[in-house]
Amino acid sequence: MKLLRPIYDRDSYSKPIAKAIFAQLDELIFSPLQAILKGETLNSQETPLARALRTGKLQYVDNTFVGPLTATLTKELRGIGARYNKTKRAYTLEIAALPQNILMAISAGNIANKETLRRVEDFLRAIEGRKIQGPAIEKYFGDTLDSLSQQFHFSTRKVTGSELEIPLQKQFEDELKKAYTENLDIYIQKWHDEQVLRLRQKVSKNVNAGFRAENLIKDIMAERGTSYKHARFMAKQETSLMVSKYREIRYTNAGLQYYIWSSSHDARVRPRHRELDRESRSRPFRFDSPPVVDLTTMRRGNPGEDFGCRCVSIPILTREREFAYGQT
Repeated sequence: MKLLRPIYDRDSYSKPIAKAIFAQLDELIFSPLQAILKGETLNSQETPLARALRTGKLQYVDNTFVGPLTATLTKELRGIGARYNKTKRAYTLEIAALPQNILMAISAGNIANKETLRRVEDFLRAIEGRKIQGPAIEKYFGDTLDSLSQQFHFSTRKVTGSELEIPLQKQFEDELKKAYTENLDIYIQKWHDEQVLRLRQKVSKNVNAGFRAENLIKDIMAERGTSYKHARFMAKQETSLMVSKYREIRYTNAGLQYYIWSSSHDARVRPRHRELDRESRSRPFRFDSPPVVDLTTMRRGNPGEDFGCRCVSIPILTREREFAYGQT
């Protein structure tokens, strides 16, 4: 029984897509928020303590200076008469004893915090429910198809001594691209909506804890990191589905109906996929009648169609064996 070398789903196919998705979300959500939260007018005449209070990095609450302290800020606090309170683990000073420049900075900081909060909330309200479309991926999609075709021709030439000169029909290429882009658009829109909702919840939580731009920036940066991981997941999953469909179209167009299910043969392989690998060695599967991949729901699928599936289909080239399997 002659087997073709399988067509692999390479990381290089999904990585550019993931970067494009993340860049779009970054431009639509995170960059504007960071610009709002980090906006600051420098004044060379004000002291480091005054600047920290004015910009919200430090706050004055109930006679206490709240926030992260540097050696410079600690020195200035002691210089104006503030004393360290072990119970509160912070420096305290009665409001009546505060210098005029510090009082002005505290007032300006309160006003600035309220204005920053208003701008953040206005921005999130403005983009909530916004209809967006995924990034342009035509070039990446075309490059992936070219690479998949090269894999196909290389594998057939390796076994038969010549390529199976069967081009991918334009109709199927268009269908692959349409399904790929539409699915990505749906997932990106859903992720955008969920992300805006989470950010609004983080803003609300931050306000209830005593609004501080510095803490909100940390929350937004953490959400930004999650966004990148999810962009990679979305791109990888949709690319895997597209590659799986490409295999099916390519092989069946070439008259190759049967395949062996090959897993990655490691600890991460699903138990059911491990079983399919073993079963297919004695009785290969057909692309047009895939095996049951979920015994609970009786859902069927070919390799690469399940979430995160790294399995591949190894097509059977020998026609006699294909015919024999078809008769059983």
